[in-house]
This record gives sequence, structure tokens and C-alpha cells, in this order.
Amino acid sequence: MSSPLIQVQWILAVLLGLYGFYCHWEASRAELAAAFRRRSSRSDALRPEATRYRARSRLALLGGSLLAAGAIVSAV
Repeated sequence: MSSPLIQVQWILAVLLGLYGFYCHWEASRAELAAAFRRRSSRSDALRPEATRYRARSRLALLGGSLLAAGAIVSAV
């Protein structure tokens, strides 16, 4: 495989990894905010946005891992 294509794979893998980390961070923030709201309002409803962020995080990290593995295999 050509070198520019491998570089593009690495760039996309890193960007997806960063996006996955960002989504994980936002899910934790949303859960923390929901916990404080639950204490004050006594509602037991979880924040659905935390669940969506967790799913996005997992998909982005999986995609980044697959791209990185593909780049390693094609470089060898």
C-alpha cells in the first residue's frame, strides 16, 4: 500500500481516538450532572445523552482501532 494512504489511515485513527475520548469525557460529565440534579430533584431518571455519548465513544474507539490495525498490517 502506498505511503500517503497509510498516513491517512493513521490520521483518521488518531482523530477517531480523540473523538472517542471526547465522547467518553462528555458521558462522564453528563452522568455527574445528572447525579447532582437527582440529589436536588429526587428523580431517578438517567440522562439519555450519557448513553448516547457512551455509544459514540465505543464506536469511535472501535473504528480508530480497526484503522490503526489496518495501517499496521499494510505497513508490514
